[in-house]
Amino acid sequence: MADRNPVPYPNFGGTLWNSYANQPAAQIVRVSSTQSQFGVTGSGIVADLDTGVDPTHPALQSVLLPGYDFTRNQPGGSELTDISFSSCPFSSCPPPPCPDCSSAQVNQSTAAVLDQSTAAVLDGNDQYAAFGHGTMVMGVIHLVAPTAQLMPLKTFKSDGTGFLSDILRAVYYAVQNNANVINMSFDTQTNSPELKKALNYANHNSVICVASAGNEGQSAPPLTVYPAEWQKYVMGVASTSDQDTRSSFSNYGNAIVWVAAPGEAIVTTYAREDSGIPQETARESSRCTLRAESPPCHDRSALHGSP
Repeated sequence: MADRNPVPYPNFGGTLWNSYANQPAAQIVRVSSTQSQFGVTGSGIVADLDTGVDPTHPALQSVLLPGYDFTRNQPGGSELTDISFSSCPFSSCPPPPCPDCSSAQVNQSTAAVLDQSTAAVLDGNDQYAAFGHGTMVMGVIHLVAPTAQLMPLKTFKSDGTGFLSDILRAVYYAVQNNANVINMSFDTQTNSPELKKALNYANHNSVICVASAGNEGQSAPPLTVYPAEWQKYVMGVASTSDQDTRSSFSNYGNAIVWVAAPGEAIVTTYAREDSGIPQETARESSRCTLRAESPPCHDRSALHGSP
């Protein structure tokens, strides 16, 4: 169970749950010391392409931007809409961009590592297998970069699937709405030239793109996963454990991994104020916003040697 005793947040003000502020993952990447040493708490905008966010969560409300729901083509990035509608609200849901393309899949660790309140939501109901994922990721970003603004771009449904067409639109939306970092906690095995073009566009507009290396536990090569494969435009992030070793489920290899970060047993925000497990990509996106507040963070090379 989470330790809900409040502790001060010295580099930002206010209080946080002890198990959230002082969890092992935060100590491994030296969140507090980095914020203190460089005098940074995050700046700019992080766009998160995910299942959306709980806009009512008290820990996130002050930094949330309105966002957009690409799964319903409407303003707002709330994932609570997925438990308000049993089906697509339009007469027909949009088709995938091509019949032979595989869907993208949001990455999520097994429910076995979640506490019981969250496991009950995620386990045993495929329709809601990824519900809360976006809010969890936002919580990790907020922990590391508490003054960065968060832009929820809902591109995935509560079952964890999404269309490449929605992801494409979200990338362009993020760039055109002044995002500094695009966080993508997902992977797909479809080599989409249009997605590569969109990420190239983001890169040329000085937007840092961060993506998950995937959770198949395989080596790359021979495995290929996108967008982490496009290392010219994207920072691929693998997962590590609380012992600072590679997670057994994490993909690995120079072809898709640029950096690794804690991705197991993370204590973070959850829709309806439960806790759960996000992905390691969120932590690396946060580190970009911290770095962007000090030296320029306009390309991946600027991040070498960052804490």
